[in-house]
Amino acid sequence: MFIEIQMGRSSRLSFKLKTAARRKERVEGTIFEKKHYGIVQFGYLIFYILIIAMGCTGLIMAFEDVPFFKSIHDPAKEIHELLQWAFYSYAVIHIAGVVWTDAKLYNGLTSRMIHGKNKQACLFF
Repeated sequence: MFIEIQMGRSSRLSFKLKTAARRKERVEGTIFEKKHYGIVQFGYLIFYILIIAMGCTGLIMAFEDVPFFKSIHDPAKEIHELLQWAFYSYAVIHIAGVVWTDAKLYNGLTSRMIHGKNKQACLFF
């Protein structure tokens, strides 16, 4: 968090999230492609929220000897375990979404992601 505060405005996560939200209106393509872009951006937001929440609860568990954290150690552990399963679910849904998108919408998407080839169809990723 300290690094985030010290970074320049354009490098901060909050700035990037706001930019991504505004970019949705400027996405060219069909209504379906715009919705798809919105879903992808929402997925990124969920990912970041899960990672931040898991990190916070993990830190609470790691510093259980601090008097304030000692009182919330057990709820933090339960939340951390719940977030772990949410993260596993997110990973499965994400992989299924990539496979579906590769098979139905953008043939060869996964190959382009692995090999770093960029095409217009890869705009959303």
